[in-house]
Amino acid sequence: MIRKVFFSVLILIVVCPLLLVSCASTSVMVKDPVVTDTTTDLSYKLETLGFPQVSMRDIQIFYEGDQWIESATEYVKNAQKYIYITSFLVSECDENQAFFEALAERARAGVEVYFLYDSAGELDMTESKYHIRSVEWLREEGVHLYKYNPFSLNRLAIAPRMLIREHRKQIIIDGHTVMTGGMNFNYISDISSSTKGQRDAMYVFESPSVASVLSSQFIETWNAYSWEEIENFPESVSVSYPEEGWINAYVVNQPDSDVVMPSLFGSMFYSAKSEILCLPLLPLLNGDMTSAIKDATDRGVEFLLILPNDPRTLNFKAAHYSVKDLQEAGVTVLSEIAVPETENLLHEKLMVLDNRYTMIGSANLNYRSMVLSSEIAIIIDSPEFASIARDHFMSLMENTVVLDSDMADQWRDISGFLCFIVAMMAG
Repeated sequence: MIRKVFFSVLILIVVCPLLLVSCASTSVMVKDPVVTDTTTDLSYKLETLGFPQVSMRDIQIFYEGDQWIESATEYVKNAQKYIYITSFLVSECDENQAFFEALAERARAGVEVYFLYDSAGELDMTESKYHIRSVEWLREEGVHLYKYNPFSLNRLAIAPRMLIREHRKQIIIDGHTVMTGGMNFNYISDISSSTKGQRDAMYVFESPSVASVLSSQFIETWNAYSWEEIENFPESVSVSYPEEGWINAYVVNQPDSDVVMPSLFGSMFYSAKSEILCLPLLPLLNGDMTSAIKDATDRGVEFLLILPNDPRTLNFKAAHYSVKDLQEAGVTVLSEIAVPETENLLHEKLMVLDNRYTMIGSANLNYRSMVLSSEIAIIIDSPEFASIARDHFMSLMENTVVLDSDMADQWRDISGFLCFIVAMMAG
């Protein structure tokens, strides 16, 4: 017992100062007049904030990892000029071996393949830990690799810096095909949810404008860290598209040096008129996030959030400790019930606003995604696409129950609080 208390106090001593130092990073959610304006449309805010306006078409949605990795492999095989990849948890396994072999084949054929991935894959504590194989062999095949922010003893002097992680999941191919969402390149992301795979989503679409923005930002990030610089902007493959079928969207890309997610999330909350639907993996709010959400619900906006059936003790306790905060902000928290359909973790990130705007990408509704991780979000301005996303959300609601305040009170204990503090920074 004494050892547990000592460990808990040590966590608070180390983590809390970091939290306090960086709390101001989310203050734009309550202080920026552009963000907090409730009278202007979201699209106007996003343009004012300088987020690139883009157009996209031919959107495919993959909810099964095995189908996604098979499709991604085929796209890679057909690449002609370049492939840029960013991902969080990366390791080879039997289920994604063909994908990595396709990358190697394309590199040997002269395609410029650059792969930036976070070192957190080495600490993967999901079912993937039993299937991990290194992807370092790709270097010998001509693939340019960079492992972001590695964990090592000689870097302990910059330990706070090691909290910053590369959480984006994106693939850009030949200047026109883009893929993004919540899936990693590891075992639980690349198998079916009918076995042990996570329930998640990846979006594949055509967009020279999105590809141009993301390619430019990829090069900037790569060159900031790798000695092996990309000297020239890559040559795109020209593709002819029909005039009709384009959808308006906005790209919000957050590298670790440019915190912009609080502006995006705050803008969405204050612009909401009637409804917000949210699928976060780990919803952990600080005071600024709580205030921004409460402003929306006080104006009559219905905010529905699905809490995943998370088997990991730390995240489970942290998320359930946070239920009280969400309820006090006016959020209706729906918790997944334990049925076969919810056995595997719901890892999807999604927000649907007023049945018009849909946010996809890698960002969760928590402090880590706001200020401590590199994240990507694409906001799609389309009632038709929002209707598809909303129907998906409603289908997930079928296996949920509404949590009441009594249940939330039961989870506000010291164990939950400690898990909440740790997960805020490292979850």
